[in-house]
Amino acid sequence: MYNFWRQYKYRITSNCLEGHTPSEGHYYWRNKLFAFTLIHIIPIFILLFIPSYMVAFELGILAIIYTNLVALFALLFLAFKRNLHVYYRKILFFFAGYLLITALLFTKGPVGPSLLFMLTISIFAVLFMNRSAGFATLFINISLCALYELGVRLEFIKSLSSIEIPGYSWILLSANFAAVNLLMVILLPTLLDGLQETINKQKSLEKELQNKQGSLLKSVDLLRKKGEALELVNERYNTIAQLVREAIWNWNMSSDSREWSTHKGHFFGYNLQKELSTLKSWSDKIHPDQSEKVVESFLSSINSDSQTFWEKEYLFKTKSGEYVNISDRALINRSSDGSPIQMLGVMQDITSFKKTEETIREALAEKETLLAEIHHRVKNNLAVVSGLLELQSLQTDNGELSRQLLDSTIRIKSMASIHEQLYQSKSFSQINLGNSLEQLIKTIVQTYQSSFEIELQFSNEDVLLNMNKTVPCSLIINEVITNILKHAFKDSEKGFIKTEVQEREGNVEIVITDNGAPLPDDFGDESKKNMGLFLIETLTAQIEGEHSYSSNKKGTSFTLKFDNRAILD
Repeated sequence: MYNFWRQYKYRITSNCLEGHTPSEGHYYWRNKLFAFTLIHIIPIFILLFIPSYMVAFELGILAIIYTNLVALFALLFLAFKRNLHVYYRKILFFFAGYLLITALLFTKGPVGPSLLFMLTISIFAVLFMNRSAGFATLFINISLCALYELGVRLEFIKSLSSIEIPGYSWILLSANFAAVNLLMVILLPTLLDGLQETINKQKSLEKELQNKQGSLLKSVDLLRKKGEALELVNERYNTIAQLVREAIWNWNMSSDSREWSTHKGHFFGYNLQKELSTLKSWSDKIHPDQSEKVVESFLSSINSDSQTFWEKEYLFKTKSGEYVNISDRALINRSSDGSPIQMLGVMQDITSFKKTEETIREALAEKETLLAEIHHRVKNNLAVVSGLLELQSLQTDNGELSRQLLDSTIRIKSMASIHEQLYQSKSFSQINLGNSLEQLIKTIVQTYQSSFEIELQFSNEDVLLNMNKTVPCSLIINEVITNILKHAFKDSEKGFIKTEVQEREGNVEIVITDNGAPLPDDFGDESKKNMGLFLIETLTAQIEGEHSYSSNKKGTSFTLKFDNRAILD
């Protein structure tokens, strides 16, 4: 019997709960209460069915017999039918209840148990479903009472109650019943909603606590890892500090005390915590010629309202009495009003760096002097060669030879001009192309000694070129200007030559324009090319550039383009 009862309870409970858990709150406990009610109401209904059947049979009320049978089968079906959603089980439960209520009301009248069952079914609706279901049953209950009263008034229904009730008394009884029913529908959901809110808050607190526990565990793990990492960093720092000879200091301004962190607490023979713990003990170790300026700079940075960084290089006296070069840097921590609170700094021995720097500086100065002398001598030698060629051109009676010697003279002067500019500049690897071309063109015009007046116009940006490109570029411009002076102004007394130099994203463009005669139609023929044109093409290819000519009645324009970012061997 016990096993039957346990299986009976399990079957109904599993059908109603459908795998839900108490953590779901309202939904679980409503279904749990519904299952509990079914478990107990079915055997009670079966026990009451037999005497009810006998009384109804004796009184000849067949409607109650049929209604009880339908209600019993409905209860058994909704309790034991598998794969039926719990919502439909509840609907079927209320259907069975209202069958009984309707039969009792229209057969036994209002003095029977029908009103009590109506109140009970409204309570079940609130407990099993929700507030809306409770109001729905209230509406059904009032409607049944109204239909009953209407049926009696119209004599469609004759009350079978043995107690006579005046009409208004029955209406008053129905009103009181409706008021109690309404009160149950309002109060019970409020209680259940409060319970659900408590459950939700409890779940929220549990979840928040779990999150905090998880965060706490992560923080503890992170702190442990950071502690291990800090130990590793300290170990590495001590090793590095021993190699590079540096010390970290922390100055507490309120107590004028320094705390040191160095390899084994020593620096240049001093026990830092004992012998360099105050500002005065530190300043006494600075070279006398520098001490006043270093301390003044130090105090000035502290007294400033906004300065947060201090840096100085000075000579520092070691325990053995010798002076070493020190680089001292510090961060200044200030309060909200700008007052200094603390300084955290690093002292580093840079003596070896200073010695290396001095050696490099001396070697560099020597090389710069030598390079300047080389450029000066090259320029002088080229000037001698150009002078000899120019003298030779003046002494020869051969016009063609004199012209060729003059062309060579101008080319050599172009190269000499570059070396002169390099000699006079601070950089021996780069030259300002705009300035270089301006001087070069002026030199060519003066050397050529033309019989016509030339107006020179320059629109040059500052473009820096290395030697690998400056010399070829200057020789190209030399040939272009020479060709202009030779051929463009034969029939003119006056003309102009305009030069434009610019650089855009590493691409250099040189444009030389004149207002002389246009180029001949056969200018581009290979058979007509002379030494100058050959040099222009060869040197353009050397700097990996491209050149072009455009000519009309107003004059001729030469354009040279090349990439200044390319590095030539």
